[in-house]
Amino acid sequence: MNTTEPETEHISRRHFLRVGTGAAISGPALLAFLTACGQTKGGGTKTLTWARGDDLRTQDPQEIAGLMEGTIARLMYDPLIDTDETGKLVPALATKWDVAPDGKAYTFTLRQGVKFHDGTPFTADAVKFTFDRLLANPTLQHASIWKDQLSEVVVKDPLTVVFNLKNPSPGIINSFTEPILAQNAKDKYGERFYEKGIGTGPFKYVEWRKNDHWTGDANKEYWNKGAVKLDRIVFRSITEEATKLAALRAGESGPRG
Repeated sequence: MNTTEPETEHISRRHFLRVGTGAAISGPALLAFLTACGQTKGGGTKTLTWARGDDLRTQDPQEIAGLMEGTIARLMYDPLIDTDETGKLVPALATKWDVAPDGKAYTFTLRQGVKFHDGTPFTADAVKFTFDRLLANPTLQHASIWKDQLSEVVVKDPLTVVFNLKNPSPGIINSFTEPILAQNAKDKYGERFYEKGIGTGPFKYVEWRKNDHWTGDANKEYWNKGAVKLDRIVFRSITEEATKLAALRAGESGPRG
């Protein structure tokens, strides 16, 4: 699929690749990149199809490691704090944060009125559930940075959560980009709740067909009003370069990776 704004796509792609490598994807850079590459189809629906040579290994956001997995996870889930296009820390599900004088506690004030994709209100309990899962499962990909530093997560009230550390760790603030999970999804669907993709992010999970495609639809109730300018995004797993090129020429795919 050819965008009508090739220079805008080029700039957004450059920013995205610079600040969006690894599992912690910058939400603002990602949404700007996707918006620049989108195309309006019949009926006014704006869709982006992204052809990639890899596929998901898992939809567990605490196990992801690659760029494609991180990109999809960031569409479904929000972190407490994010980074902007320049790499600066900015509020996301948390509106502010404070560090204790001894550096051993971080207190986050959470955003009001946010809901998970199934309509469940987002509260401090979801934050505690997310990090308690990492502490209880030290073999998870994302647990490594927390298991030796995080002592406990304490819910003070529905919109206030405290992270108590074992020792001061100034650099750990950059790790609060962890995707926040829905405890209600775990209660309803069991240990493999992540297969439902229920988060607070800008896109809702529709389906994943392994080695074929992943599809998500815009979250019309997203808390960051106006940030989502696509109606649908599809990641296609196409390993052959010739097939990718043919799909691009036929208008079936956007950016390739």
